[in-house]
Amino acid sequence: MEHPKISVIVPVYNVEQYLPRCIDSILSQTFTDFELLLIDDGSLDDSGKICDKYAKKDNRVTVFHTKNKGASAARNIGLNNAKGYFISFIDSDDWIEKNCYQDFFSDKDFIYDIYFQNYVCHNYNGTVTKKKLKSFSVREGNVDDVIFYLLQEKMFGWTWLKLFRSSIIRKENIRFDENISFREDHLFTLQYCRYIKSIYVHPNANYHYYIYKNSLSHRSYDPIEFIKISNLILKECSYIKAEGISEYKESFYLSTLFMAVKGLYLNGNTYEIQKRLNIIKFFLSYYFAHKNIRSFYNRSKDRYLYMLLWQTRSPRIIDFILQIMGYLTRVLK
Repeated sequence: MEHPKISVIVPVYNVEQYLPRCIDSILSQTFTDFELLLIDDGSLDDSGKICDKYAKKDNRVTVFHTKNKGASAARNIGLNNAKGYFISFIDSDDWIEKNCYQDFFSDKDFIYDIYFQNYVCHNYNGTVTKKKLKSFSVREGNVDDVIFYLLQEKMFGWTWLKLFRSSIIRKENIRFDENISFREDHLFTLQYCRYIKSIYVHPNANYHYYIYKNSLSHRSYDPIEFIKISNLILKECSYIKAEGISEYKESFYLSTLFMAVKGLYLNGNTYEIQKRLNIIKFFLSYYFAHKNIRSFYNRSKDRYLYMLLWQTRSPRIIDFILQIMGYLTRVLK
């Protein structure tokens, strides 16, 4: 295809169980002017063979086989080879409704720099929730207020369910940071939105997102790296001029420190005592300096327990109790 309207980029790694569902949902779109780029990131199962099978059946499908370098590197390969006017990212274990792309462009004639949709979230425990933002658009004036609103609605933490204008990506040389292993989607979207002048949000929820047990909130991660990446995100937010952005950044950073503390005790992580105590001390100093900020708990069921725990102001007591909580969490999984 010379220049399709959309280049759909799907990074693939060891997802043979879910991949056909994902690809079938893309190829069955009512909107057909797109190319599908499947980036096999060194899969050890039959994912690569499944990609090749679809490429033989449909000339809109192109497959790239690479050594395993992570989702960011895979997406960048897709960006470097995309021919479409717009870019769409889909995770290989998710799927979309057949009207997903048609809804993006209904009566809009490709005039916006970024398109958003709502989504359906399927949790591994069986619960299903739907994001329900109303339809709205901005073509002229300050887009910062809308960017800030979408940040608060947690619509920036991933690149799926959006359309990005490829000319902006090329002109500004925007790519995924291959040196970080999480929140890279958040950083990419923020970097992109620095250069946009228009936004469109569609009310339909055509994207189905699945949360697995090994998602970030349930798996091991390096607390120090987590803080560093969050600092990169906060730095990228500097261009946003909207009322309330300072409070949002404080809340975001407090949430980051909270996650860093929890990350010390996930999945049996063993960090030396001084490292744990230093991170807890740093969190406590920021927490008590911003006592008015409470949104960072994100309606956590155990938020009151943690709030009582911080009141001890003792890193050693907190460390002891969190070790017990971490152990009980692992035993009761």
